[in-house]
Amino acid sequence: MSGVVVTSKQNLQNEVRYGSGQTFVTDEPLDVGGEDAGPNPYTLILAALGTCISMTVTLYARRKQWPLEQVTVRLRQNRIHAKDCQ
Repeated sequence: MSGVVVTSKQNLQNEVRYGSGQTFVTDEPLDVGGEDAGPNPYTLILAALGTCISMTVTLYARRKQWPLEQVTVRLRQNRIHAKDCQ
């Protein structure tokens, strides 16, 4: 089973620990009070979804033995931070 541990740091920054000692920092953009030191939660969700799609397409192509050089997934969202925080 995989998991993550999220620990709050300074201001709105968090440290995300996963795997065997790997970490990254999440944050909010400057315009909403963060320091823009890492991806925000919306970016993380889009990255997770895009990664899942890319890996699924890659694995399917491998299984079918189809030639595949690269997968590019572009995702956007229209959530508004201030409205979500109300």
